[in-house]
Amino acid sequence: MAKKRSKKFTIGAVILLLVFLYAINKSKILYTLGGRAVTPIQNFSQKTSGAISNFLGNLIGKNNNYCDENKVAEIQKIIQDEKTKILIEENGKLKEMLSFLEDNDYLQNEEKKWETAYLIGKDTIDKSIFIINKGSNYGLEIGMPIIKDRGVLIGKIIKVEKEYSHFILTTDNRSKVYAAINNEEEISGLAEGNYNLSIQMELIPINKNIKEGDIVTTSGEEKFIPPGLLIGTVKKINKMDNDIFQNAELEAFSSFDDIKIVTVIK
Repeated sequence: MAKKRSKKFTIGAVILLLVFLYAINKSKILYTLGGRAVTPIQNFSQKTSGAISNFLGNLIGKNNNYCDENKVAEIQKIIQDEKTKILIEENGKLKEMLSFLEDNDYLQNEEKKWETAYLIGKDTIDKSIFIINKGSNYGLEIGMPIIKDRGVLIGKIIKVEKEYSHFILTTDNRSKVYAAINNEEEISGLAEGNYNLSIQMELIPINKNIKEGDIVTTSGEEKFIPPGLLIGTVKKINKMDNDIFQNAELEAFSSFDDIKIVTVIK
């Protein structure tokens, strides 16, 4: 009977651990770069961790046959290690973002507005639409660019609510951004999403020389989006002799699979 109870306890503890790790993975601790902190997320993580510790401790106190203290200590160490990994990862991303803002005078120039936000999920109907935890209450508007890391453009806001904003990725077929190829010539075009598969740069004059590896950035020809945000590099060039335009397939600068903390340029 004692062995069965111990086995049940271990299974229950593992399930509880998995639930907690899932929760903190979805609710990562976020410190915004303006000195503002998202305290409800931090409080949730701290309170949940404490609750698990108390729960396991109470079980030991009530019946030592369930599990020994070493088992509980091992589970608690796993929880703490996961929290530490999350904090290290998030701090690294924030440092990259901070470096971009410093290098581009966003921290010193009060006229340059920006807001850091946290990805909280996707639209329930259209899974290609992402949702962040800030909206019109922070001055966000439709068309504002979403960036990550060191100035990598990953999307644009398409809908704003009071406390939330919705955005699509640059790979989305609804996304269109005025772009420029940074080489010896002045080359402009339109970077369009290709059904969440890739980014295509269209309307490049056929007489312009481009090559694989050329860096593509925003051209700054539209409201809210400044010049110089990274879009991608030229991966493949497509042109026909009789056409007046050529196009290029771009390789994005950053993966879209690990979006957690973003910055909105206002």
